[in-house]
Amino acid sequence: MKILFVSESYYPYQSGVPMVVKYLAEGLAVDNEVTVATSISPTEELPVGDEYNGVHIRRFLLWHNIAKRVKGDLLGIRSFVLNGSFDVVIIECGQAMTTDALLPIMSQIKVPCILHAHGLSGLLCKPFGLKSDFKHTIGGTYNWLRMQIYYGYTFKRQCKYFAASISLTDCDSGFDYVTKNIQSNYVLCNAADDAFFEKAEEQYELPTDGRPYLISIANYTVVKNQIEMMRQFYKSKHKEYALVMIGSKKTPYYYELQKAKAKFDRQYGERSVFMFTGIDRKYFPYILDKASAYLVSSTHEEFSISVIEAMARSLPFISTNVGNAHQLPGGIVVDDIRDMHLTIDAMLGNDKERARLGKEGKQYAFENCCRRTAVKKMESIIHKVLQQQVKSNKY
Repeated sequence: MKILFVSESYYPYQSGVPMVVKYLAEGLAVDNEVTVATSISPTEELPVGDEYNGVHIRRFLLWHNIAKRVKGDLLGIRSFVLNGSFDVVIIECGQAMTTDALLPIMSQIKVPCILHAHGLSGLLCKPFGLKSDFKHTIGGTYNWLRMQIYYGYTFKRQCKYFAASISLTDCDSGFDYVTKNIQSNYVLCNAADDAFFEKAEEQYELPTDGRPYLISIANYTVVKNQIEMMRQFYKSKHKEYALVMIGSKKTPYYYELQKAKAKFDRQYGERSVFMFTGIDRKYFPYILDKASAYLVSSTHEEFSISVIEAMARSLPFISTNVGNAHQLPGGIVVDDIRDMHLTIDAMLGNDKERARLGKEGKQYAFENCCRRTAVKKMESIIHKVLQQQVKSNKY
């Protein structure tokens, strides 16, 4: 098969969606011809045409203006999709520059198109919510209005041109929408890198002064809510533990965390909290092996891959009730983050229960969240869609 993925971001970017697209594309490229059409900003210096791990990459200059409208080489990416000899087109995300660029020509694409939604977070926007400042408060209300129009009209009227949709879970933010507006629907779980299911070869000793530790691996952003996580850690009674947070880089929120730590030291007494950046992912399996529990404090998630990585290492998790956390074995979900310190105390006080949760989580991750399983399932979905289109004589 000749498969085209259309994704706003792709390699060398390391965030959630491009990483998922990368392992799916590379896995499918073993037996198929796979191309990824993606975007590049005016300030980036990446080749227009590229190839990596058997996947052909074609980059188009695209950007959003101040009104969030996509600008750039729209004709180029549209021509590439319309004139390419592909058997199927997989469009990544409902809200993306690449998706926006293709919506006006959906009716002209002569092969089946599949929406790989990754959740539709724009459906969760709310108006008039107070943000950190006036600019962001106005911006949040504008985004809500924009998403109302987008999902109520612009995107919705193009859904009839999708042969199928793929959701992360049956409880992600877009599942109800796509099942209502797109005829055929499938669920494809996220998957952890194979390294998380293998023996940790690369060792990395964190400088925690020999203390056992709880860990969270997430970018330093307000959505990940690490300040409240840290507060809950300070309120827990197990003073012998350290809290380790690992993010990709130092953000403005990182510096807010540092200020919050100083405040909590005064309020609750000094505790061992470590905020790291720039640690190579190859060390994560070993670092997770040495932890006692994995913490998630996010205000929003669709399907946390970092939780799956922890589960793969037999590490039990404690999570806020976001995304599909409540569906996953191997941990405890708290409905109110203000109760997290109580759950931390209970988990750390019961080694037998921690071991049981870790075992359950590892088994689930191995059976459902390996990359080879996800690639095989993706290929099966593509075949089903193509067979269905042949039966209907649509293409």
